[in-house]
Amino acid sequence: MKKRIYKYKIISLLFVVSVLFISIYSYYEYRFHFSENLYDKDFFNPKKGTDKILKIGIIGDSWVEYGSLDSIIQSKFKQKNIKSHIIASGQQGATTREIYQNLYKSKNDIYSSKKVIDQHPRYCIIISGVNDTNKQMGKKYYAYHLKLIIETLMKEGIIPIVVSIPHYGIIEEYEQFSKLKQLRFKIFAMLNNKGNLDNIDDYNEYFNNSLEKNLYKDSMFYFNINAVVPNYKNNLNLFNDHLHLNLQGKEILGINLINQIEILEQTDFR
Repeated sequence: MKKRIYKYKIISLLFVVSVLFISIYSYYEYRFHFSENLYDKDFFNPKKGTDKILKIGIIGDSWVEYGSLDSIIQSKFKQKNIKSHIIASGQQGATTREIYQNLYKSKNDIYSSKKVIDQHPRYCIIISGVNDTNKQMGKKYYAYHLKLIIETLMKEGIIPIVVSIPHYGIIEEYEQFSKLKQLRFKIFAMLNNKGNLDNIDDYNEYFNNSLEKNLYKDSMFYFNINAVVPNYKNNLNLFNDHLHLNLQGKEILGINLINQIEILEQTDFR
């Protein structure tokens, strides 16, 4: 009997050690696997077209891939008698690093967002960070790749509109994970955020602080989504699940983005 208990303890200890090793290895593999700057001035083939049509790009994760936001924005512009063309490209589950890499994928790739730049929109809305925070990738990882996206757009003469990371149900989503996955993300959080799983404000604050050190901060616009779509817990009626807005929430987001773009159009922001 004692031998069985001893054997069970050894197996349990080996399992825990294995989980810790895999988690730490995975963390360092992804956390510090930053993309190199892929910009190549000859890669894109922008078609500037006519100024009579307001072109707007949208790139990001599942908030973009699942559609409807681009349709909402175009519909609302139409109601205002403003001719617009919206070019959207998103990838479910993508971190900011993957969203950046998608800009440089062949147009034949299902997740390529090269078409967005090639159509040379006046503005490009960037919606990212949900998966970076949910997967506990680290605020430096998030800010670094977001800045690469911004730099790419600016080099192509496109004004970036960065949407902050929304206050989605990050803890509620974490609680649905398996125990093994919870342990892995808890280790990630300990390594990069002092164990704090609810990291959204930390990521947003770090990115905003990093902008102060960059000359391009006055050539892009930062859209605080949490000022128009408040905290998930207090506004369940605006969310489809822990991670995504429902149609009502998207309408609110779309209307406020349009209002901001109209303000930018009336200024000498460019």
